Amino acid sequence: MILSDIANICNEIEVRKIAVDRWGTIGFMTRLVERGLPVVQFGQGFRDMTGSTKEIELAILARKFRHGGNRLLRWNFSNVRPETAAAGNVKFSKSKAVEKIDGAVAAAMAVGVALADDGNSGRSC
Repeated sequence: MILSDIANICNEIEVRKIAVDRWGTIGFMTRLVERGLPVVQFGQGFRDMTGSTKEIELAILARKFRHGGNRLLRWNFSNVRPETAAAGNVKFSKSKAVEKIDGAVAAAMAVGVALADDGNSGRSC
């Protein structure tokens, strides 16, 4: 059902990329690719998440982060506890969060994919 929902959404709006965490999702990614959907792998570790989490932080501090008044996303972001490595890399930590942060992680993945897109200009938040 989830695959069908994603395919239907992609038929309704222009979806350039679908970010999928590579951890334990090979079968799911394969089924998305078989449907011709634009899947990209995007990890949830420091390497992939640092740029997007810092970009989101800048947007929030500048009061430019927009989420359309989505209460669930606001709640997810209120639960985020960043984890910072010695080198200054940062990611949203699920292990330190008291409640769910899935929407915030999905937003960070989307921002990260947009930042990596060569055709992207300007901030993505």
